[in-house]
Amino acid sequence: MKDERNNLLLHALIEHDGDRFSALCLELDVASEGATPEKAADNLREAVNGYLNTVFDNNLQDKLFPRLAPRSEWRKFFAAQMKLRTKPMMQAIDL
Repeated sequence: MKDERNNLLLHALIEHDGDRFSALCLELDVASEGATPEKAADNLREAVNGYLNTVFDNNLQDKLFPRLAPRSEWRKFFAAQMKLRTKPMMQAIDL
């Protein structure tokens, strides 16, 4: 059987928040933070992996979606994406 956990494309919104950076997975509404954008992304990856492992290990896939972040967060993501249209917006991350 194919492992479904390796086939997800997820979007993250990383914002400067005071002296830290907050990171939010928009599809799962899972959040984390870090001292740098890279650390926030790493911490988010870890949080998403923990969430997905719990979901799959406990056979809770029916609770996985929809669990979207609020629309306001999606709007921020797409506004940032429009500002940075000339730069690559997505990078593949192995979970």
